[in-house]
Amino acid sequence: MIITKIIYEQIESCLKELSDIAFQERVWVRGEGPEVSSYTEVVCQLFDDTGIGDELCLEQHDGYVISKDIDPMLHELSDLLDSINSNLDTQEILKSPNWEEIRSCASHALKLLKKEKGSRLIGIDFCRVINALLRMC
Repeated sequence: MIITKIIYEQIESCLKELSDIAFQERVWVRGEGPEVSSYTEVVCQLFDDTGIGDELCLEQHDGYVISKDIDPMLHELSDLLDSINSNLDTQEILKSPNWEEIRSCASHALKLLKKEKGSRLIGIDFCRVINALLRMC
């Protein structure tokens, strides 16, 4: 999987949101903006919209989805989020026994992601690069 700049930024934003209790209480619970988000929305953005959920579930793939350090954290985060009853009221979700662990895991994954920023292929919009190369041919 190629992690484009846009996907990287979305992953980073979702991890930041999942690690920030003040944001969760302000936006998810009280609905104070300007942001609009929810528990369900951030989980879907992180694992579905970016495509990393499918990649993490594959039994075999070449290398890692993001990195050898970040992938296990995302697996753990996914498992923790799966333990949450998404039918609960948002305030109840935030009071769930695993919620502190979820925030901690997201925070740790975010720190690792920021540490690796600029390394590997992260941060490069390959679609633009490929399109530019094709125009040159």
